[in-house]
Amino acid sequence: MLKFKKIITISICSLVAATSIVWGMKSIEPKDGVGILLDGKKLELDVEPFIENNRTLIPVRGVMEGLGADVGWDAKERLVTIDKEDIKIKLFIGSDVAIVTKEEGKEEKIQLDVPAKIVNDRTFIPGRFVTETVGAQVDWEPELRAMIITSENYMVDPEKQKDETVSAEAIDYEIINPSEISENEVLSKWYKNNYKKKGIYSLTDEKRQYVLVAAGEKNTGGYMVEIDNVLKTSNTAYVYARLISPERGRTMAITYPNVLIKFNKNDIVMVEGEISNNTHKKEPINEPTEDEIGESLNEMGKAIPIELVQEMKLYSLFDEEIKTFTKEETKEIIDILNTSKTYTGAYISMLAGNNIKMKLKDGAIITVMSYGNENHVILSGEVDGQYVGGCIIAPEVGKILLDIAK
Repeated sequence: MLKFKKIITISICSLVAATSIVWGMKSIEPKDGVGILLDGKKLELDVEPFIENNRTLIPVRGVMEGLGADVGWDAKERLVTIDKEDIKIKLFIGSDVAIVTKEEGKEEKIQLDVPAKIVNDRTFIPGRFVTETVGAQVDWEPELRAMIITSENYMVDPEKQKDETVSAEAIDYEIINPSEISENEVLSKWYKNNYKKKGIYSLTDEKRQYVLVAAGEKNTGGYMVEIDNVLKTSNTAYVYARLISPERGRTMAITYPNVLIKFNKNDIVMVEGEISNNTHKKEPINEPTEDEIGESLNEMGKAIPIELVQEMKLYSLFDEEIKTFTKEETKEIIDILNTSKTYTGAYISMLAGNNIKMKLKDGAIITVMSYGNENHVILSGEVDGQYVGGCIIAPEVGKILLDIAK
């Protein structure tokens, strides 16, 4: 069973058969910064806010002037001043103490979680503290990775809010399996040109949006790219993904972790996104539980008959022939696939490593692929017109697909 998040049903027949489709493509570098929405509108800043010690630091002028505050700078004292009506804030660069003067003229010293600082000749200030001090409301939207600031004037004007508030809605998407990539010439060529390069790449046809999230070259197996969510604001889709790192001790092997998704295009004209990093897997790969272990192909009466296999070859990710297996190697691998237990739990549909193709005497092809877990392999094909396939617990074969030395 393939693991899909927010599955949608899309017919693939029209995609494969159509020859007059107009495709468009672009790439988007993943972002590590933070967005700012002020009164429902995204601020276009020349430098990005960032997070330090779980606090968001924002560029002082771009945001404060947007809130109607006056910003001053004393180079000798390395002092930032922010004035708005009867409120004055003093922030010394590198100091974790702010001085706030309000209407009554009394100074108050306030301890900060993070001090103001200068980065690349630009001054950054603790965003939540300063904006709330001048009377704004601040919220954090984790899915958009954005600070949402609402000014006092905006809060008391419901008609303005109705017209301008930006809302995000979740987009239903489907993870594309390897066979769909290889079956479509345009999709396969685009994927092949981009999957090795770190970034977020977008391809469209008349109805669908395809997004490839690629983590770039890694020097070992076991990395995975997972989609956290896909959101839509206005005519822009935001794809948030996560690179999951493997446990230590992996054998060196060049891999290119990635994931490809598709969703309905509708009125989307832009795709943006980011790839965050997890040092370790969310859930370590444990031994399958008892209810996740199924019968072998032999036990199900769906074994691959060795006498029907004409030849078996190993191919690279894009069908570049690597080797032809000997009769002895072929028999050994088929015996492993036929007798190993199947895995019935959820797994990610992601193309990784090499693939094995068995050509049968009747012309049928059985394919063995990997989704990045060296203990599991995905088998699919037909024997005598009957489908045979599934996820098989076969680490001996998984290591071949992922180029991991025994």
